[in-house]
Amino acid sequence: MIRQVSRIILRLSLEQRLCAALAFAAGLLGLVVLVPYSLWNAIEPKSETFWGLIGALIGGGATILGTALQGKHDRSLATQQSQQDGLNAEKSERQSFIKTIHAIKSELEIVQQRYMATMGAVVTSFREGQAPPKHVFPVSMDYFPIYKNSVDAIGAIQDDVVRESLIRTYTLACGIIDSFRLNNSLIERYEDSDKEVARLDTPSTREIRRRCELDIAAYWVNIQESHSTLIASSTETIRLLNCLLRHERAVIEHAL
Repeated sequence: MIRQVSRIILRLSLEQRLCAALAFAAGLLGLVVLVPYSLWNAIEPKSETFWGLIGALIGGGATILGTALQGKHDRSLATQQSQQDGLNAEKSERQSFIKTIHAIKSELEIVQQRYMATMGAVVTSFREGQAPPKHVFPVSMDYFPIYKNSVDAIGAIQDDVVRESLIRTYTLACGIIDSFRLNNSLIERYEDSDKEVARLDTPSTREIRRRCELDIAAYWVNIQESHSTLIASSTETIRLLNCLLRHERAVIEHAL
């Protein structure tokens, strides 16, 4: 019996032990006070009055102890609920992060496919020494709305390699768009010089047209280099984003 009580006491917190001690002290005080009182007033220690008072004191102490135990239970439930709420919030944030990264990856894949079917195909077919293509490419629209509106998610990518690869790819993509815009300007200059030759065919006008053609040819070598760098970077970025998404989904499944 004593060992069982000792085990119970050892499981209690400091606050609960204090409450139990107070309850025991209250019962002991009752015995110290009531026994002389009962003798003084000729109350038999075994009478109902005596044991009723003792029971009341012990009951009060038990109530204090029970309240303390209930308080601990309530605090434990509150802590568990708080931890669960935290896990649910973290899960929700990860799911939102996954959706955003998946959207960025999809945007990059779609833009790459479209680019390779249009401007990229022209760049790939061009060879140094050939006459440069004299195409004016429509590049006025914004190709990356999801990327530009997902700064927080991009910043939340903890893997430096993935984050830097993503930023590098979009920087290169914006760079090649600017290159095509400059190419369009060179084409317009060439067309103007060609019209001038048609209007007034002189050595001077022909020389201006020839220089415009040389500028276009030289610039297309730069476009080809930028193209190769961009495709290699975007392909690697898509691979890294797929790895990141698999990792994030695995984390959520493990948490469940």
